[in-house]
Amino acid sequence: MASAKKKRKKAKKKVTKKVAKKKTTKKKAKKKVAKKKSTKKKAKKKVAKKKSTKKKAKKKVAKKKTTKKKAKKKVAKKKATKKKAKKKVAKKKTTKKKAKKKVAKKKPSKKKVTKTRTKSKKPAAKAKLNKKVSPAKQPLIKMQGRDKKVIDWDKFLTPLDDRVLVAKKETSDKTAGGIFIPNSASIKAPNKGKVLCVGRGARNKKGQIKLMDVNVGDDILFGDYAGTDMNLQGEDVLILRESDILGVYS
Repeated sequence: MASAKKKRKKAKKKVTKKVAKKKTTKKKAKKKVAKKKSTKKKAKKKVAKKKSTKKKAKKKVAKKKTTKKKAKKKVAKKKATKKKAKKKVAKKKTTKKKAKKKVAKKKPSKKKVTKTRTKSKKPAAKAKLNKKVSPAKQPLIKMQGRDKKVIDWDKFLTPLDDRVLVAKKETSDKTAGGIFIPNSASIKAPNKGKVLCVGRGARNKKGQIKLMDVNVGDDILFGDYAGTDMNLQGEDVLILRESDILGVYS
């Protein structure tokens, strides 16, 4: 009896194992089928993507073709408008020629008069041309009256940097009240002068030109030992730096 029971138990175990194996094989088969289905779906998606990309490419090509057609149409329109403009210009020229011919037929005597006038005008035009070719140079020194002479200092001399050309003015030793000031006096009046020429200005460290504060024709004050004295064109002048000028008075 005991052996029969053992045999039954073993048979049951074998049956259960076979059933479990069948279940696992079925599960594996189902998984394989599911994988195949998923791969098929992926392949279908890839095919669909390729089709969509092809459609997009076709659309782009179609757009390019349409834009090219539009550009060609615009070029054709421009050419047509140019041709129309040329035709209008040609028509205007023909109408002007016709009008001139009519005027010439109506007034034949006036032509002779114009011919004679043009002949008489030719030598005068040549003389004008000769005058233009050889212009007279303006002198640096201009005479005013018999004794006075005016020098164009801008053409004669150009001061460099912040230098100024000054014509000295004579200072009187007599005050407005009539008192004479001796040479040994401790306080002296500053020297006076008139600006004749001005330089372009000094450069700073950055290389930029600083404009001058003094202009041509200004009356200025400067110290005793400032600048360098010289005689130019028979006149006593002085070259100063802008920093040596004390001030401008009126």
